[in-house]
Amino acid sequence: MARETDIHNDTRTHSSAERAQQILKDADLCVKCGLCLAHCPTYLKSQDEGDSPRGRIALAQGLAAGRLSPTARVQAHLSGCLVCRACETACPSAVPYARLIDAARAEMAVRRPPHLFHRLLRWTAVEGVVRHEQMTAFGVRSVAALRNALAGRMPARLASGNRSALGRALDYLPQLAGHQARQPFYPAAGAQRGRVALFLGCVARHLDQQTASAAVHLLTQWGYEVHVPPTQACCGALYVHDGAPEAAQRLLLANLEAFARHEVQAVVTTATGCAATLLEYPRLARADPALRTAASRLAEKVVDISHFLAGEPWPRGVSLAPRPARVAVHEPCTLRHAMAPAPGVCDLLRRIPELDVVRLPAALRCCGAAGTNMLTHPATADALAFDTLDVVAEIGADSLVTSNIGCALHLAAALRARGRDTEVLHAARFLSRQLVGSPG
Repeated sequence: MARETDIHNDTRTHSSAERAQQILKDADLCVKCGLCLAHCPTYLKSQDEGDSPRGRIALAQGLAAGRLSPTARVQAHLSGCLVCRACETACPSAVPYARLIDAARAEMAVRRPPHLFHRLLRWTAVEGVVRHEQMTAFGVRSVAALRNALAGRMPARLASGNRSALGRALDYLPQLAGHQARQPFYPAAGAQRGRVALFLGCVARHLDQQTASAAVHLLTQWGYEVHVPPTQACCGALYVHDGAPEAAQRLLLANLEAFARHEVQAVVTTATGCAATLLEYPRLARADPALRTAASRLAEKVVDISHFLAGEPWPRGVSLAPRPARVAVHEPCTLRHAMAPAPGVCDLLRRIPELDVVRLPAALRCCGAAGTNMLTHPATADALAFDTLDVVAEIGADSLVTSNIGCALHLAAALRARGRDTEVLHAARFLSRQLVGSPG
C-alpha cells in the first residue's frame, strides 16, 4: 500500500459545487411521501416538519440550490438530526439519507462555520485523544477522579436536563479502573483458528478499557491471535456527521495504513458507531480508485464482536457460569439500520445459564446519544434516553447491555440522573465475566 502522505497528496476532495450537485441528486429521490415520519425520533418529539427527514431534505435542497440562506434556524434543523438512519430503513425510494445529511452539514459548515464549542469538542475527542494519547489518558483520569471526589457536592443542575454542556460532559465520565497498557499482539489460547485485528476507537480506548480487555479475552479464548495496530486512529464518525469530511479523510488514511500492515481475516470492533463508519469508508474515499479499493478491502473485514463470536463454533473446554438475573439488551441505531442483520448479542447472552435476556422493543427508536448530540441537543437527548429507561424499569432488568460506547455513556448518565444504579455494559464484558475453563 502507498504511504499515507502519497495517498493524501493524490486525494481530491469534493468542491462545494460538486457537493451541491450530489445533494440535489440524492434529494430528487425523495417523493415526500411521509412514510419516514413515524420512524423519526426527532420529529416524533417536536412534531416540527423541519425536524423530519423529508423536511431536512427540503432544507438541504434549498441550501444546495441557493434558494435558502445558511441561517441559524436552518443550521438548527440540520444539526438536530440524529443520523439514526431509521428513515432509510423505512424509505420506499431508497433515499441515501445519511449521505445526504452529511453533505448538507458539510455545505453548511462552509457557509456558516460551527460554534467554537463544536470545534473544541471535535478536537478533544479526536485529535487530542489519538495524537496525544498519554497526555489524554492522564487528563481524563484526573478529571474523572476530581468529578468522583466531588460527586456528593455537585450542584443539582448537573443531574438535570438543564446542566451545561461542560457539566454534561463531566457527568458522562464513568468510574474508571486502573489504566491498562494495550499490547500490539495477543496470542491465541489453545489451538489457533486464525488472526484478527481489534479496532479500539477514540473515546472507548480511555473511557471503556474494560470492554477492549474483555474483547481480547474472548477472541483469544475462541482461538484467535489478536493484533492491535498501535497507529490506528479514530474512525472519523464525529467529523463525518459534523460537516468536516476532509478531517475524516485524514483519519481514514491513517487507519488504512495501520490495518494494511496486518494480514487478518477480520477487523473486530466493539462500538457499532465505529463499525458503521468503517463500513462507509469506500464511499468516504470518494473518487480515488486506489484509495477506494483499499477502503473496500478494509470494510469487507469489519465485523462487530458479537456478530463475529456468535457466528463461530463454541470453543471446546470453555463454558459459562450461571447468572440468575435479567438483562435488557439495547440495540444501537448503527447496529439496527447501518449494519447487516446477523446473530449477535442476544444469541451470545442466552448461552449463559439462568440468565433472562430481554431485547428492548424497536419502537423505542434512538436513545438520543448520536455522537455529540447528547451534548449539543440535551433536551431531545434526555427525553429519548428516559423513554428507553422507562422500558428498562418496566422490564425490571438488573443490567443494561448495549454495543456502542456513546449509547452506554448516555444511558448510564441518565440512570445516575434518576438515582438508579443499574449497570450499563457491553456484551463482551458481560460474557467475559461468566467465561470459565480453558480452550482444549
